[in-house]
Order: sequence, then C-alpha cells, then structure tokens
Amino acid sequence: MFKKSDPNSFSVYYKLPDPDNKTNILGYLVVDYRVSKYDNIQAKEFNSVNKFSNRQFVLHSTQRIVITNNLSITSSNQKNSYKNYPTLVKTFIDINNRDNVVSRSQFLDYTSKKVKTKVKQSGSVEFIDDGISETGFSIYKNQNVLNSNLMSVIDLEAHGVADSLNEETNRVFAEEHPWGVIKSKTKNTTLNNKKKHKLIAPTDTNTHLFDVGNLVPPSQSLLFGSNFVRMGTWLISLKNSASDEIEIMHNIFYSKASHFIENKEINIYAEKQPILLQKKDNIDLTTTINLPIMALDVIVSSSPIVNFISNKFTTLPISAPFKIASSCNTLLMEDNTTYNGGKYPTPALFSVVETSLVAKFSETNKVLNLNIYFKVADVVNDYQLCIKHCKIGNKSIKLTFTFNNNRDNDIVKFVNVTKDKGGKKNILSFALRNQNHASNYHDYLQLGLNSIQIRIEPADETLIKDCEYQISAISIEKK
Repeated sequence: MFKKSDPNSFSVYYKLPDPDNKTNILGYLVVDYRVSKYDNIQAKEFNSVNKFSNRQFVLHSTQRIVITNNLSITSSNQKNSYKNYPTLVKTFIDINNRDNVVSRSQFLDYTSKKVKTKVKQSGSVEFIDDGISETGFSIYKNQNVLNSNLMSVIDLEAHGVADSLNEETNRVFAEEHPWGVIKSKTKNTTLNNKKKHKLIAPTDTNTHLFDVGNLVPPSQSLLFGSNFVRMGTWLISLKNSASDEIEIMHNIFYSKASHFIENKEINIYAEKQPILLQKKDNIDLTTTINLPIMALDVIVSSSPIVNFISNKFTTLPISAPFKIASSCNTLLMEDNTTYNGGKYPTPALFSVVETSLVAKFSETNKVLNLNIYFKVADVVNDYQLCIKHCKIGNKSIKLTFTFNNNRDNDIVKFVNVTKDKGGKKNILSFALRNQNHASNYHDYLQLGLNSIQIRIEPADETLIKDCEYQISAISIEKK
C-alpha cells in the first residue's frame, strides 16, 4: 500500500527543458524529502535543563538528476566527431530564508565527499573513494550486475564540498574518461564560438580519444544519458512566531562538450560557463514544504491529546494566531480564522485562561475557525473525536465540523451547558470512523494527512454579548 516513511515524506518531479531549445526535454529532476521532529535531550551539565525554545526539524533530501542525450551512434560507421554531449553537472541545494522564518540551520551530513573510477591500461577498473564510506550514493549505472565481467562502469568523478557559511553543499559530477573536463585547461586564444572554449587536455588524452583509426566516443553514461544522485541532511530551527513553511531551491548547472578530428588533430571544446537549468518560462526549481505538517507522526497506539497549558503552545494567542501540538507529535491544532481586514485583532479573540482556551466574538468577527491535523496509516481501526468544552455566559454556541474540506459530511453540534462540576456533561464525542454496519457505518477519514475544521459561532449571530466558548482538551481516540 505504501512505504513506512511515506507519512513523513514528499516527492516532486520536474522536467528540465534544454536551455538551447526549450521545446526539447533535456532530462528531469526527482527529489524526495523526509522530515522528522527533533527533540534535543542531550545534557552535559545542570544548565542543560534550559532547552532551545524554537522548534527543530531534521530534513533529509535525496535528489536525482537524469540527463538524457539525443546523440546517436552506429557501430558500422566511422565517426570523426561527437558534439554537444553532457560533460559536467554542478548542483547545490539552498534553503531560502527569504521571510526570515529559520532562526538557525545546521548542515549535518551529505554524500558524496569524493567518488571516482579509474580505468587502468590493463582493462581493469579501480574504484577510488579516499577511504570515505559512500552509503546510499550511486554513480554506477548497473549496480545490480555483480559479475565483474558484465559490470558497466560509468567513468565519472563526483566531488562534494560543504559550504559552512551558506549551509549547503556544492556537488560537481564530471567526465573522467576518456578525457577529464576538470583536469583540462582552457586555451583562451582559441574559441569555437562565443559560448565555447577550446580545452587543452592532459598529454595522455590523445591516446584515450583515438583508437585504431577511430575517434573514441565519450563514456557511455554521457553518450546515452546520466543519472546523478545526491543526499543531504539539515537540522533546521524554526522561529515559533514565523511561518511553518520553508522554500528549498535546487540549483543545477549543466555544461556540454564536443570533440572531433580537424586537420588531423583532435580538438576538444566545452562551454565557457555552465548553464542554469530551470523549469519552463525560466522558473527556478523550488519546492515549498511545511515542516510541522511533514514531521507530524502517525497515530499508532496512544491517543493524542491537546491540553491548553501556556508552556505547551508553539505560539500563544496574543499578537498572532495560536499554534499548539500534542506532546507525542501526532496532533496539531491552529487558529485558521480569516480575520476581518486581514489583521489579527487587538485584543485577541482567543485567550488562554488557566488550562483552557477561551474564544469570544466581535461585531466584525462573528465566526472563528480552528483546524486540527493528524495522520492515519490504517483502514481497519475505528477513531473518534473527543472534546471537553462548555459555554461561558447565557448564550449557546454552534459548532460545525468539516472533515478533509468535504462540506457534504458536515456535522453540527450545539453547546448548551456551562462548566459542570464533575465534567461528564462537558464531553462531546462522535465517531470519525465507525465500521459497525449495524450502527450508522461511516468513515470520514483517509490514509495519510487528515484535517478537521471546527467553525465556532454564536447559535444566534445577533447575540454576541455574554457569549463565549471554552475548550479544555481535544483528543483523537483510536479504538
């Protein structure tokens, strides 16, 4: 049905148009993101009880770049030139902090540091990794072929350098055999055209490029297409009062090269500068993700509950809409009201009183909205929503529940009781999924992320004075 990591993951797919001809697709980019909430429980001294106040998340990114090449080759004909094949890809991932939502980001890990292959004159293959383990990193096209006689080696080298200042890694994938683009020098005095430089390759390059009267093609991966994979891990700290969303930018620079025989001499030309790959209409390759939503864990065994204690709020309802999550990180709740004029009211209509959330109304804001988010990963268990609440004052409260933005299944409840001494009269509960066919079978839930919107308003919208609503706890119970 789905992978275990799917509830905390998200994937994007982008086509990469050819910079020289936007109607042709050069390749595509596939990125998998996975986010988990991070709680720092490390302690080195007594002062370690003072925890970092902002929220922290671990972001894992796996980026796959596939570059195709339309260059064709026939074994029966002698070729004197190979033109415009991909020879270098440079890529880095940047966390765009344009709205200043990230208070701090720390680069934790990346692959690869340095990986390359070297083809010896004897025909054997030497793998060089400088003693660095490259778990999960792949630059070999046929990894599944274990027989050394059948293994196809991609003659590329990959270099990765972490930028400690900008919290990113620069990754360069380049041709290594039959000629090395990184090892070659530029001859500025000779230009093929305005976009290309002539290169001076190492002295042994001619022996690699010319064999028994035939011009040797570029490596198979560059001749027919290449598949580049890179990974990175960040620890991101979000400001509690800022947006939950971050923007991730994937910068991919691409360069082409040609080599051919001219005047009985082998010439190599490459792009003067790598070209930035973008989506159509020159749009950057960016993805916006909501970290708390992606990091929200699936309800497994315990029933998540939100109690409205001041120090449990991510954002208190003082100068901005409130946000709060359950301690087990399986239930998220926030103020989703569209306030009149687009400004948060002063004084706020939500407030925290002791261990409860209190809502009141105004002439310009007679309806308030709460959103609850949680994740479900099964279709066999029943679930129910439980709310401990009451009205304050003499006026009744109307609650409208909408599940996953589907208004067809709205449930309307009225709150007519004040705070009860024993609390039994203040409990509202109803099934979100009831699979008993003998008693009102229904299922408002879906696999993955679910939302419940609670619309709060006076039962009589003309009577907003002496009309308040109090919530003490909300939980999702798994049966």
